[in-house]
Amino acid sequence: HRHAHRLLSRGLKAKNAPQILDAGCGTGGLIARLQRHEPSWRFTGIDFSPLACELAAKRVPESEIRPASITELPFADGSFDAVVSLDVVCQVDEREKAFEEFFRCTRPGGVV
Repeated sequence: HRHAHRLLSRGLKAKNAPQILDAGCGTGGLIARLQRHEPSWRFTGIDFSPLACELAAKRVPESEIRPASITELPFADGSFDAVVSLDVVCQVDEREKAFEEFFRCTRPGGVV
């Protein structure tokens, strides 16, 4: 989580209240940790597991959490300043599709 925070911080220096997608948020651990360090950042999380989403929504109630697949993100093009996905892409067969979705949903100049 520290490594992700460090990389996101570098990439989002000039952004005021950046919008970040945690693609494969699980039970919300990364979002919870990042929120403690970066209270101005705004988070959305998706996970394939409805149960994980339910637990994440309880853990980080100020974030939008919803069930979805990283290979079919339910967001418009350019919705986020950053997309982070830890320990998730390796679990899907369509890795290229996942990365296409990450970049599609990231604003120009954003961070994946």
